[in-house]
Amino acid sequence: MNEEVALDYILVRDADSGADTEVTTVTLTTGKSLTVYAAGYDADNTYISDVPVNW
Repeated sequence: MNEEVALDYILVRDADSGADTEVTTVTLTTGKSLTVYAAGYDADNTYISDVPVNW
């Protein structure tokens, strides 16, 4: 049975596939960059997948 799981919320993380650390506050200096990933979770706090977002 293939049930579609509803996306409930996202967390911004510093690695893909729901891995590593949630990104909260970051200070960057000019010329620096930061790669982050939007990890999607269901209402039971289960990781679903990385989701496309527009920052």
